[in-house]
Amino acid sequence: MYKTKKVLSVAIAGATVASLVAASAAVADAVYENFNKEGATYGVIGDLTEWSTDIPMADDDGDGIYTAQVSVPEAGGKYKVRANADWAYSWGAVNADGVTANSQDNCVFAEEEYGTDVTVYFDTRGNVDYWTVSTTDPSGSDPYAPTEPSDPTDPSTEPSKEPSVPAGKYAAEREAAIAQLGGEDKLANYYFFDNSETLWGQVGAYWWTPAENAPWPGAAATQIEGTNIWAIEYNPETTAIIFNNLVSDADYSTQNPKAQTVDAATPAEAGMIYVPDMSTEEVTEEGAVKKYDGSWVTFEGKVVEEPSSEPSNNSKNPESSNKPESNPSKGKDNGKGVSTGDSAPIAIAAVFAAAALTAVVLTKKKVSSK
Repeated sequence: MYKTKKVLSVAIAGATVASLVAASAAVADAVYENFNKEGATYGVIGDLTEWSTDIPMADDDGDGIYTAQVSVPEAGGKYKVRANADWAYSWGAVNADGVTANSQDNCVFAEEEYGTDVTVYFDTRGNVDYWTVSTTDPSGSDPYAPTEPSDPTDPSTEPSKEPSVPAGKYAAEREAAIAQLGGEDKLANYYFFDNSETLWGQVGAYWWTPAENAPWPGAAATQIEGTNIWAIEYNPETTAIIFNNLVSDADYSTQNPKAQTVDAATPAEAGMIYVPDMSTEEVTEEGAVKKYDGSWVTFEGKVVEEPSSEPSNNSKNPESSNKPESNPSKGKDNGKGVSTGDSAPIAIAAVFAAAALTAVVLTKKKVSSK
């Protein structure tokens, strides 16, 4: 009788753990579980709009399939669909996990579509994480059928690490910088900052290694005429830099907020642009302080892997801190759905806690039944 109860206890504990593991996996894998479709608008964005504006999509017959007529550039290009003209929610090509929501893979126009007008279809039937974007009418397809992952060897599905800074975005800005700074070789003498979304009235930069470049909030940058790109002279010994709007600690208020990036480790080479990710905005003190994460990119639009850097004890900026885990690919919430990066450890901890509790309860029952 004792052995039978012991076997039964193990079986029940195993089933409990298995069910909890399945539940935790479902939570960890969710991407846009909390997305609210009511009132949402959708638009196509990509090389065809220089990744700056959205072409509105419509679902006139209410079947859940949104469409937009677009003019494909002569050179083709990449595109995505996003909700509410913001990167909080976006859908691209099917990624390696078979998911399109928050996919880092862009959709690509076929060669035969270059220089023509085509219809882009956005199928919002079925699970929000698998909504599809293509130039093929999905009306006759099953929206609940499993989605095939993209082929990583297919060049048409080459991943785009940062969809907001696609290749070719800074071509015009590069030419303007070359003209203003006195030659292509001069680009290597500067760090650059993309102010096109932050829209600060002025841009400055502060660093403290190996020494301060200027008292906080730092030195003023120079705007590249006719662009939203600002330049600050390069210091090869600098290991971290903070771009900001040059509002001092004494002068900021809700009406005149101070804004800055996180401590950004500098790239190995100069001539790079720091692009803040607006979806990572942190607002404190009732809007008086704003902070952004971001990425370094080349003028060609290639995202540069951020170098590792040890936290500096020399920072004189009271607002500075280590870079938060707020990158889209690392499980941010963004007010955009379920955070996928931070839920897994919590779910796993819950599994072990539940398993331990189950074992204790069953053991007590076993002893009392002797």
